[in-house]
Amino acid sequence: MEEVVKMRIWLTMLIIAFLCFTICGSAEGVKVEGVAIKDFHRIGAWGWEINVTEVISGPVDSQGKTIAVYQTSANPADYPPGFLDPDIKAGDRVEAYGQQDPNVDYDILITGSTEYYLKRVR
Repeated sequence: MEEVVKMRIWLTMLIIAFLCFTICGSAEGVKVEGVAIKDFHRIGAWGWEINVTEVISGPVDSQGKTIAVYQTSANPADYPPGFLDPDIKAGDRVEAYGQQDPNVDYDILITGSTEYYLKRVR
């Protein structure tokens, strides 16, 4: 009986480790280039809609899609804001680096690290 309990605990831990790896593995940064289409301001979020012209890292099927790249009003002590270039205008070429939003296909969140950004490409 004791061996069965140990086996169940071991299998449970294995499943938890697999799930953590799967979830954390999908949290890699996403980097794309594209064209700024329009800015937006919503309750708790602001940023730009961009048309992705090149995927540098991340899901390649986002190429050619219009996505949102945005910041949120999260607590900066826990989720530091990335850089959102204030000089972006519609039609500018831009580069974005951040986390893929797990709730919305392809959108990129630039809150959570000071390394994240949306900037003009010259």
